[in-house]
Amino acid sequence: MTIEIYDTTLRDGLQTDGVYASLENRIKLAEHLDEFGVDYVEFGWPIPGDKEMLSGFYEVSKKMKKAKLVAFGSTSTKSDANSCKNLKSIVESGVEYACIFGKSWTDHVKKQLKIVILFKIVVGVYMNLTVFCLILDIIFFRHMFIPIF
Repeated sequence: MTIEIYDTTLRDGLQTDGVYASLENRIKLAEHLDEFGVDYVEFGWPIPGDKEMLSGFYEVSKKMKKAKLVAFGSTSTKSDANSCKNLKSIVESGVEYACIFGKSWTDHVKKQLKIVILFKIVVGVYMNLTVFCLILDIIFFRHMFIPIF
């Protein structure tokens, strides 16, 4: 049996009150996680329009020796995934893997996604990449990890 380690320190860990890391420090920490043997390093959310963060993804991807770099993002709030800034920013980050948060809390489904159904599949094709976004109202599926081909 193989156990793989998926580390979210550079996204989830940095959401802690009072915790901040510069882009330079985030890159260094990603390198240390890679050296330690972590299989997947979630570098964060490539926020649309944030050129510094995108450049960080490019820089850290060159430094990873073993670990797979992962971008984090949310499901589309649009009916057309091709026009979703969040999904495009994941593609623009240049990663091979993405962790896409499926909005499943009923408030998010109603207020942000503006849909009344609780199950929706959005398939978007952008630059020969297919991104699948599942929105499930099941607590166990609040996060999903998918490779981008």
